[in-house]
Amino acid sequence: MRSKAGRAIVALFIRKGHGVVDRGRIIKQTDEEIVRAYQEFKSAKKVAKHFGIGSTTIERVLRRNKVIRDGRHHYLVNVRAYSPEVEEVIAREYQAGAWACDLIRKYGGSNYSIERALERHGISKRPFVQPLTDQELDTIRSLYNSGLSQTAVALRLNRSDSFIAGVMRKYRIPARKRGNNDKRKRRYRYHHHGYVLVSLDKDDPFYSMAHLKGDVFEHRIVMARHLGRALRPDETVHHINGDGTDNRIENLQLRQGRHGKGAVAYCVDCGSHNIDHKPLPE
Repeated sequence: MRSKAGRAIVALFIRKGHGVVDRGRIIKQTDEEIVRAYQEFKSAKKVAKHFGIGSTTIERVLRRNKVIRDGRHHYLVNVRAYSPEVEEVIAREYQAGAWACDLIRKYGGSNYSIERALERHGISKRPFVQPLTDQELDTIRSLYNSGLSQTAVALRLNRSDSFIAGVMRKYRIPARKRGNNDKRKRRYRYHHHGYVLVSLDKDDPFYSMAHLKGDVFEHRIVMARHLGRALRPDETVHHINGDGTDNRIENLQLRQGRHGKGAVAYCVDCGSHNIDHKPLPE
């Protein structure tokens, strides 16, 4: 610890403008020199590296002199992720109707970079969500009324579940009532292969088809309810039109074996898919 006489000498040294103190060491640079350097570099770390002293000392001097720390704002305003020529192209394409996500995939950068490039050309950014058109509203109404779930409609139109739910509330599209057997709200979610998973209650007669978490593919449970029996592991369900979210029974076919390589299972006499397999007699 420095004595009273030592502290008095240091204070006198500083008052005469000969330097500052960093952890008891006298630094040659004065407060004015450090402040001028920060106004030039706009970075406390760069000033510390320039003078060869600690960045904590620089920050302490800036606080003591009440210097506004606008270095980060200065950097964000002046930094450019694109060249001026690319920014002009981005501005033209954005005004022509391109979306920020498409421009990011094409030219790189981030959403913030696109916003700064548009601001430098005096263009205000459009809302992130694409506006709803009359044609899309009619499509949502027809798809939902045809029997598809809100999740399936959202996947078909490349929208979010919350967007579809908000549209239905705003335009008063009546939601289907659940049956008396549904004791809790049924959960839908997407599988990474493009199919729809649905949760079953433990007292559901087809709960044996569910996975460990109670989830089952919607197209399999639709086929099972249509046949009145649970599907076996070797039976698969094929989507006729190739859309994994279109789980209407008229779009489903029962198959034996893997998709694409198995044959369609049906009755050769009546054409029904309601068939079963039994072992050969010994």
